[in-house]
Amino acid sequence: MTTRREFLKWTAAGGAGLAVGRGLLAGQAQAATVAPTAPAASVAAALTPYLDPMPILVDNAVDATGGGTVSFTTSLISRKVHSQLPATTLFGYLRSGGPGAGDTAASYLGPAIVAKSGTSVKVNYSNGLAPNDFLKVFTNGGASYLQFPPFKEVRILTHLHGGFVAGVDDGNPFAQPDAFPSGTTQSVTYPNEQPATLSWYHDHYLGDTRMNVVAGLAGGYLIRDSFDTGSNPLLPGPIGVFELPMVVQDRMFNADGSLLYPVAPASTNGPWIGEYFGDAMLVNGKVWPALTVSRRCTGSGC
Repeated sequence: MTTRREFLKWTAAGGAGLAVGRGLLAGQAQAATVAPTAPAASVAAALTPYLDPMPILVDNAVDATGGGTVSFTTSLISRKVHSQLPATTLFGYLRSGGPGAGDTAASYLGPAIVAKSGTSVKVNYSNGLAPNDFLKVFTNGGASYLQFPPFKEVRILTHLHGGFVAGVDDGNPFAQPDAFPSGTTQSVTYPNEQPATLSWYHDHYLGDTRMNVVAGLAGGYLIRDSFDTGSNPLLPGPIGVFELPMVVQDRMFNADGSLLYPVAPASTNGPWIGEYFGDAMLVNGKVWPALTVSRRCTGSGC
């Protein structure tokens, strides 16, 4: 049972609140069994903001506007998310085959796919992660990989967030509850039957979606159409110059650069935690980056 001292300590540290439970419904207020958030080991306060340039997500974009097949392999990667931190071990999507393939060419986040409305694309996601690779990313014992999923290992199940796709291609754990273990491949078809949009693909593994995504399994997916062509003068462009997709994420880090993902005690259903609020903000995979933009002026006063 959570003591008053524990409750006050956790809410002071993480800004947590109260939850509605059976005690409250019965007319008796009850404190939520919330988990601790940012531990003292987090090094965010020691990092200098705006020190590193913001990565441009399209640097490793895959042009799939003509259709065809794109193949990625999930793998352990090592990336510096801030120049004042040692490299961080993460999960990543590496492009398989073709120019720019492999770990040295891949960035964090995963490669951005550029597709075209009305032109389908087939994507292969191969699981190159070893079953226990989560222990190399989450150094506090692997967080909750061993708690909920029935397989007790890293598996993948990739979902196109915002895509209009068939159920079998959706990365739906109800359709594919076993997901895809190490050494197997998930093959999906994205028909792209929708207007231009910026969406993203990410892991959807039942029971550990949050862990796989925090570890790095996410990437951009950009659909063009007859109006938003990438070169329409009515829209900001070109991409990578004035059209700049930005992905904002919150994370925590240890002094050795590793991800810090809090865990709760077993008495409060740990190591699982109910909420996660990072204290270091990443934009396109860098902590508090800087972006230098060109000055522009429009109108009669220019």
